[in-house]
Amino acid sequence: MTIIDLANKRVIGWVLSEDITTENTIMKAWLLARNNRTIIDGFIFHSIEACNMLPIK
Repeated sequence: MTIIDLANKRVIGWVLSEDITTENTIMKAWLLARNNRTIIDGFIFHSIEACNMLPIK
């Protein structure tokens, strides 16, 4: 999961996880992004669901 600030084209949040739960991907990346960039009024957050590649066990 990666969060990019499109205003300056920088990665501000990221996380690697062995599962795809919200708690282990989106929330952790969002918290890191909030620590790396000040969130102001009018901020837009957009998420695109991407293909997940998981190993076959």
